Parts: sequence; structure tokens; C-alpha cells
Amino acid sequence: MTTVGDVVRGALAELGPEASALARVRLCLRPEPSDEDLARGCDPEQLGAFWGIPRELGRPGQLALPDYADPEGEIVIFWANLRPLNAATMRHVLHHELMHALGYDEDEVEAMGLGACALEAERCCS
Repeated sequence: MTTVGDVVRGALAELGPEASALARVRLCLRPEPSDEDLARGCDPEQLGAFWGIPRELGRPGQLALPDYADPEGEIVIFWANLRPLNAATMRHVLHHELMHALGYDEDEVEAMGLGACALEAERCCS
């Protein structure tokens, strides 16, 4: 039986050395966005969120930490919104939010194949 912890460890292992940059990012699992999450801008159907300071990736004008500093904050996965709730979906959403913690914006994450459209295609194929 695969546990949520197994899925998280597997997703971090797939990131390789980049995962070490996330040592100061807390991972939380909630069934759905809390009132605080909604006040911060979450949609009630949102799958996950990264709240915090991302790592700087050298883009001019981006307010973030310098390249040598670890990102800080919290990744939240809203597990009741994951359909289907399985290892592949959890891994996809976790990787998506990890990329935000590393400083990638939504367009860049989408270009990596980690956006909502890729998740929809994955659902159709699995």
C-alpha cells in the first residue's frame, strides 16, 4: 500500500539535487482550502498552493531570495480536490508547487508539462 509519505518522498527523489533547496519549505496536506487560503486568493477547487518566498532564478526585477539562499514557506496540497486521489495526481501537484518554490512562474511550470492541462491529459490517459 502506498502512503502519502511514500508519494512525497518519491516526488522529492525525482527532483534530484534541486530537492535539497527545499529544506526550509514546509509541506502541509489539507482536505480543501481553509478560510485563510481563500483570503490569500485560492480558488475553492484549487489543487495546491505555495505560500512564501521562492528561490531567485536570476530574473531581473523578481523579488525573491538570492541564488545561494533556500526558499522559505509552505506548500499546501488540497487532497480532497485531487481527482482521482492517487499517487500520480499527488506527485503532479507536488512537483507543480515545488517548481513555484524554486522560483518558476505559472507559464514556466506549464511549459515543463506540470500545468493543469497536462494533469487533465494524464487523467484521461490513466
